[in-house]
Order: sequence, then structure tokens, then C-alpha cells
Amino acid sequence: VFSTLGYSFYSADRSEEESTIIEYNGIEFEQTEYDRWKFEINGYKFETFFNPEETEEISVITTKTLQDYNNKILYFGIDSAEDISQSGNQEILNILGQFILRSNFACLSDDCEEDYPIKNCCNLNET
Repeated sequence: VFSTLGYSFYSADRSEEESTIIEYNGIEFEQTEYDRWKFEINGYKFETFFNPEETEEISVITTKTLQDYNNKILYFGIDSAEDISQSGNQEILNILGQFILRSNFACLSDDCEEDYPIKNCCNLNET
């Protein structure tokens, strides 16, 4: 009985806490109870580990849009098992997972130590 009562008080305290919300470029980012940031763009819901203020110093040059990934296989290029970054890959999949067909690892050259298909600038459109 006491554990149930304690849990109800704890839950009540948690529900009364205000969530952290930041606005960045007109988009609201709300911190979840699991310290992730959720936001919505054009009806699509996303969740990330970092809010945009924490990643302002990171620059990425790309000409790709979400449509470029729609119903396609997303390859993570590696040369060896040490190149496999589960946390980085997971963050990318958190964003693109709802658009892509599936994800897979790919070797970047014939010298790759792993048994994955070879994908590079010359053969990106091959499945």
C-alpha cells in the first residue's frame, strides 16, 4: 500500500513539473522525461538527443532533402567494424527512419574488412 501511495505522490510531482521548451527558427523543441527533444515539422514528428542550440557549432554540407531518402535504403559507410557507431547511427535513424525503406552497413572500398556490399560515389544508385 505504501509503495503504491509513494508512487502516486511521485507521479503527481512529476506531472506538475513544467517541461522545458525552446524555440529555434520558429520550431518548438520540447524536452521529454527521457531527456530527448521532440519537435514537429510539416506534420512529421521527430525526436533527438540534442536540441539545435547544442549543435550550433556543427556544420553539415548537404544538398539532400528528406524526399531524397524516401523509400530508399540508407547505407552507413564503413571500412572496418571500428567504424560502426551505434549511437550516431541511431540518432540518424531516429530522424530518417520514418522515411527510409531500411538501413544497412556498406563498405566504402574493396579494402573493407567486413562483408557488406560496396557503396561509394560510383555505385550509389545500385541496390
